[in-house]
Amino acid sequence: MSLTWNFTIQDNSPFVNYSPFADGGLANGWQPWYTKSGFLKEPGEGGDGDGYHITSLPGASFSLEFHGTGVNLYGTTNSSYAVLIDSVEQKLPAVSKDLIYQTTSLQDGPHNLTVTVSPKAKQQFAFDRVVVFSPRQVSIHSFFRNFIEVKRNSPFIRHLPTPAFYDNSDPRLTYSGNWKTGNAPGIPNATVTHNFQQTKSSGSSMSMTFSGAVGVAINGPVLWGDWIYTVELDGTKTKYNASTFWKVPDALRFFQAGLDPNSSHTITLANPSDGMTLSLNSVTLFKVPGAVDIAESASGSATSKLSSSALAGSSAAPHSSPAAPTESAGNTAGNTTSAGNSAAPSATGTGGAVKEGAGRVGIVGVAALGLVLLSLI
Repeated sequence: MSLTWNFTIQDNSPFVNYSPFADGGLANGWQPWYTKSGFLKEPGEGGDGDGYHITSLPGASFSLEFHGTGVNLYGTTNSSYAVLIDSVEQKLPAVSKDLIYQTTSLQDGPHNLTVTVSPKAKQQFAFDRVVVFSPRQVSIHSFFRNFIEVKRNSPFIRHLPTPAFYDNSDPRLTYSGNWKTGNAPGIPNATVTHNFQQTKSSGSSMSMTFSGAVGVAINGPVLWGDWIYTVELDGTKTKYNASTFWKVPDALRFFQAGLDPNSSHTITLANPSDGMTLSLNSVTLFKVPGAVDIAESASGSATSKLSSSALAGSSAAPHSSPAAPTESAGNTAGNTTSAGNSAAPSATGTGGAVKEGAGRVGIVGVAALGLVLLSLI
């Protein structure tokens, strides 16, 4: 039995920080591309198919922070690249397979990952997703129960965490400021349309206090016109940049593993400035069996501060919760269709924590964007 669980972070998540731009052009940063719809045709378009971030710019990079013991990187490339984890760098040649980097020997704890690419003329690097691995944990209640139930010399059983989905209208989410209900075709997915919460007011926030979980994720639409937002978890605040020309219906806005299930945690999603759009679909907790979640045990006292208009028509969540964590990279977290791999542009013809001064959307004319991109593939 594997003693780890994993979580997938897609390339279109603003949890990933791209440099110099996440949504510009191949020659001056990174450009989103989808296996079915291709490159952007007009602002606000939704991508169809498997998504990639592609670049032909030497020195372009992407980074993220994660908690765990291992990480897998997936993509396609005919250029060399370097992977830096904390202070250890590994330089790698071009690879023909979609698993472009893997490590399972990290010390359990927080890590910084940076990938820097070095394409030469007519070479490209296409980034697909990251899978992060975290050790299984167990609650105090489960510890004593398992200690009694198993034989004295048996190995201690660590449970795989189970995702618990909280819709944006759930009363355990507390809102402050000015939020309104949004609704648009394709959100949260192509087959289901469901209300989301949105604010454009400075200081507006959503908070949730919980226990009994080893991880937490926040999902929401990322739309053309979005920009900076912050997430604060247990007193540590991080700033992210969600600006994009695309419509991403259910992007991962935040993820954190390695939480103590026996402690209380508070997470807050906030809009720092007027005029910036911030949208929310859901919060997911990754719970340990047998642990006590204070968010659920205090259901009688948990209240929502949403206005009546924000609650209208959103009492149930028709869209499904995230897939359950898997035990190894060979399971669902590692899946990529062969068409998605082979169809990514190549030289032969085929968002994230914000650093001060860093941008996400490149200064490229939308009308000229298609011509620029097509000339580079």
